[in-house]
Amino acid sequence: MTQADIARLAGTSQSVVSLVINGRAEGRVAPELAARVRVLLRTGGYLRDRAQRVDATRVIGVFTYEAVFPSVAVDFYHPFLAGLERAAEASGHDLLLFTSASVESRSSSGVERRSRVLDDHRLGRVDGCILLGREVDTEDLARLTATGYPYVSVGRRDDADGPVPYVGADYVTATKEIAAEAIGLGHRRFLYVPYGSDSESSRDRYRGFRTGIEETGLPVSHRRLDHLGARDVLGAAAQDGATCIIVEDASHGEAIARATRRAGLVLGRDLSLVLLHEMQRPLVGTELTRLRIPRAEMATEAFALLLQITGAAPATSGETLPWQRLLPVTRVTGRTLGQAPV
Repeated sequence: MTQADIARLAGTSQSVVSLVINGRAEGRVAPELAARVRVLLRTGGYLRDRAQRVDATRVIGVFTYEAVFPSVAVDFYHPFLAGLERAAEASGHDLLLFTSASVESRSSSGVERRSRVLDDHRLGRVDGCILLGREVDTEDLARLTATGYPYVSVGRRDDADGPVPYVGADYVTATKEIAAEAIGLGHRRFLYVPYGSDSESSRDRYRGFRTGIEETGLPVSHRRLDHLGARDVLGAAAQDGATCIIVEDASHGEAIARATRRAGLVLGRDLSLVLLHEMQRPLVGTELTRLRIPRAEMATEAFALLLQITGAAPATSGETLPWQRLLPVTRVTGRTLGQAPV
């Protein structure tokens, strides 16, 4: 039986069933209701069938919503894959990477897009699945939650018809601290250049930046740009009198750094630049002030959480991993965030 079947028989919601299955019902679900759900889980064979399937295959799937195989010398996704590989080896599991399930669609602007979708047939080959990518399809999340399929997202995800298990990065705290530091260095006018998507990670970065500004209580302003070209960004900074540019995307930040140098400006002196991401490749003569994301750790802990959810790695001493966790994001000091020019 699926979680939906259990919920219907118990007269409750799938999110309640999910809380009971994953040991998170205490204080959130009435004891009588939790007991009724547990009886149905046992008698319906839900937990027993899942445990038998885990013991039989010991294969974990990794589904990617974008290309993740390294295409440049310093690839963003490589640490995630390395972390998953180490965790799989340590636990005696194999990894199966799903890459070929995709569909073509047309956006509202008429541009054809090719996106990947989860395939039930492929998911049936593995005990559970790790989801990896900047943006994860919310319909996929809702379907996995509804059916009770064991999965974990690498990266924070909004709930989708129930709690979504994830291990993400605490971008809010990191970007809030950067904003406060920049203001402490005298910056009062900013340009904020987003990645150009509505992913949770992008929203978290911007929310932290806004919070950092607001908490200072000082007269600070900023303009949020569309994803303009590097020269256009510099032109907007000159027009606004902005002394600090905050950029979400790695390649865009690197392009702005190169354009600044070509314009004869010195980063950290004439204009400050902060990258809310990892660098894709080294920049000769420029050490960008940027974030360091705990990519390998996120993947390793997501794998451990998935094993806990599937029952392949039962908790010891009554301790369980939290279903939703954010790991600290640190900062590379660099040389591109300096005192605001007078």
